[in-house]
Amino acid sequence: MKKLIFLIPILLLLSASTFAYECEFKVEHLDSVRIQQGHFKQTDTCYISVATRKTLHMEYRSYLMTSRGKFLVFNSFGEGPSSQFTGAREFNFFGREKRISYQVLENEIVVNLSNGDQLLFDKESGEPLSLGRGIVELDPMLSRTNNGGIELPNYRGLVLDSGFKMGMSPSYYLSRKSTFRDQFNNQCTVVNREIFHKKGDETYWVYESDRDLYKYLQKRCPSLILEKN
Repeated sequence: MKKLIFLIPILLLLSASTFAYECEFKVEHLDSVRIQQGHFKQTDTCYISVATRKTLHMEYRSYLMTSRGKFLVFNSFGEGPSSQFTGAREFNFFGREKRISYQVLENEIVVNLSNGDQLLFDKESGEPLSLGRGIVELDPMLSRTNNGGIELPNYRGLVLDSGFKMGMSPSYYLSRKSTFRDQFNNQCTVVNREIFHKKGDETYWVYESDRDLYKYLQKRCPSLILEKN
C-alpha cells in the first residue's frame, strides 16, 4: 500500500474554509473491501476512499471522494516506481455544498457526494456500480491505455474531467488542460493554471467557492449551463 499512502496527500489538493467540518477518522474492513474516512488538515478536506483488499502484486484500482467534489480513480499496475506503475484519472463534481458520508448496505456501499449525488460501489469488488445522475462506464482491465478505466458520460450536472496521468494527479500539472461538461454535454476546455494554482507541492483552486467559480465560468465558458442541482 506504499504507493497509495504516498500518492493521496499530494493528490488531495484544493483549499477553502467553506468546506470545513469535523470528519471523524475511521477505517472499516469488509470481507474484500477497505473503506477509509478522514480529514486532511493541510487542505482542510474530508475524504472517503474505497479500495479492494485484494492487491496481489500491487495491481489494483481504488477510489477517492472528497468534500471538495473530487472523484479520483487511482490505478496501481504493479511493483515499481510511481511514475511508471501508478496512474490517476480525476473528476470534480459541482456544486460542493453537502457533507460527504457513506453507508454499507447488504450488497453495496453508498457514498454521498458533496454535490448531493450518490455513487454506489460493489461490496465485494470495490468497483463503482452506478451514479445517481449519470452512468459509470467501467473497464475492469488495469491498463495504462484506458484512461484509468472509468468514464462518466452524460452526467446530469456540472463535472470537470482532468483526464488521466501516469505517476501523479492530472491537475497537478498546470500546463495540462481540463474540460468542464454540463448536463446538456456542452463542453469548455481550460488550461489548468486558469483554475488551479500551487503552493509548494499542493494544488489549490483559484476560485475557492462555487459562487466564484461560476462567475468565472459565466465569462470564460458562456455556453455552459450552470444551474445548481
